Order: sequence, then structure tokens, then C-alpha cells
Amino acid sequence: RVVGKEISAIEARRRMAMVLQRPYLLDATVFDNVAIGLKMRNVPKREIKVRVNEALALFGIGHLAERHGRSLSGGESQRVSLARAMVLKPEVLLLDEPMSSLDVPTRMALLAELGRIIKKTRLTTIFVTHDVTEIPFLADRTVIMEGGKIIADGPVREVLRQEMRG
Repeated sequence: RVVGKEISAIEARRRMAMVLQRPYLLDATVFDNVAIGLKMRNVPKREIKVRVNEALALFGIGHLAERHGRSLSGGESQRVSLARAMVLKPEVLLLDEPMSSLDVPTRMALLAELGRIIKKTRLTTIFVTHDVTEIPFLADRTVIMEGGKIIADGPVREVLRQEMRG
């Protein structure tokens, strides 16, 4: 079920995008890395160009469009992964510790930027992290799990306050 509707696994995958801990990029340009999902969905070339340029601009990496994906820094690579996910215009964005491999200044800057983007687009996002300091950047509500069970659920500040006490 997605957004209260029964859908097939294929349809669910088309409505979601995922960004992993490590930014796995193709042996291609930044533009082509961001465009790959649209190409796989047979989106017309003109629309691909527009959408990819918008996604690159969203993360401030338009100037990297022709650079080779494997020549990028960690922060640039993760921005490309995020742009690749956002270009698909997902209904749900899944983030699996996407900042864990970044240095602290890059992590904080990208978290703040991503938080603004998520709030602006009102995109439903599931963010997995082991670093509680990252949660307030992206979440209005948080769930803490331990051993596969929910042990806390609610507004971020309230849940974090409870966790700090107990």
C-alpha cells in the first residue's frame, strides 16, 4: 500500500526513490547519472533535459553536468545521488544514512539544504540514521526502533528529549 492505495510492486517502485549511504554512480557524466531513471522510463529527450537541469539546479550542481561522475568529491557525489532520486518526482523518498560517509561540514550543509528542499516540496521522506543530531534537519516526526520494535514515536523534540532522559 502506498498513500492508502493498493498497488503492484512495480508501481510502488515507480512512486519511490532511494538514496543509499554510498553514492553509486555510473561510469558517465553527472548529467547522464541523473538522467538514467528517466531514460529507463522512456521519458522524451526534451523532458529529460529540462528535468535533469532542474534537479541539478536544486542541489546547486548544474556546473558539474559534464563532469565525470567518478571524479567528484563525496559531497558532490551524494548531491548527484539526491538529484537522481528527485528528478523522478517520487511520492516517497527513502534515505538510508545518506550522510554517513561525509565529513561534518559537508554533512551539515547538505542536511540543511536537503531539509529546505523536502519542506519546500512537501515530499514524504523516510530517513534512516544512527546519528540523532541529523534528525531535526529533516524530520517533523520521528520514530525510534530497537530490535525491530518501535520504542518511541512523535514530534522530534519530544522524542529526542525522552531519549536523552532515559
